[in-house]
Amino acid sequence: MGAQLAQMGMGVTDTIMAGQYSAIDLAGVALGSSVLWPVMLLFMGCIQAVTPTVSQLNGAKRYLEIGEVIRQGLWMALFGGLAAALMLNLIGPIYELLDVEASSAKISIAYLKMCSMGIPALMCFFALRFLADGMGYTRPRADNSCCGPAIKNSAQLRLNLRRLWLAGDGRRWLRCRASHHHVAPTRVGHLCGNPAPIQ
Repeated sequence: MGAQLAQMGMGVTDTIMAGQYSAIDLAGVALGSSVLWPVMLLFMGCIQAVTPTVSQLNGAKRYLEIGEVIRQGLWMALFGGLAAALMLNLIGPIYELLDVEASSAKISIAYLKMCSMGIPALMCFFALRFLADGMGYTRPRADNSCCGPAIKNSAQLRLNLRRLWLAGDGRRWLRCRASHHHVAPTRVGHLCGNPAPIQ
């Protein structure tokens, strides 16, 4: 539960910061988040098949087969992340079709383009997270899910918000970087905390 709250905290931080700047920025970020989350959940749901498969193999002590499952899961995550990034980058014509206000759509498109840069890494994080869940290690997931919001929030506090976060690419860069920071600690956690060989 803590991991889910921490991940949702990324969107809450975006909303709070954009709301302090202007109503148009808030509308753009809210619009972008309403597109970002369903796309992410679509591909995350596909990768979620890793958890029961790994759990079944772990229970049967068929550890060597877990490696094949996670490799397939990572390939699915990579291609799913690239497909999600492509979808987020091609959202402009849909906004035009839906007659979304141009000023909000412009902010939302820029927000989604930068968020899309972190989606492939985030999908790989989810694959490794589902591996940890299937192996019964839920603590690394909670710890790593808190890393992204912690990095993002601490960096945003240090930045001059008017100059970098709100005026340029800073807010979107931080979202991308926070997504990439999920992946490395998860893999280290699996290597250090898993007594069963995964090949």
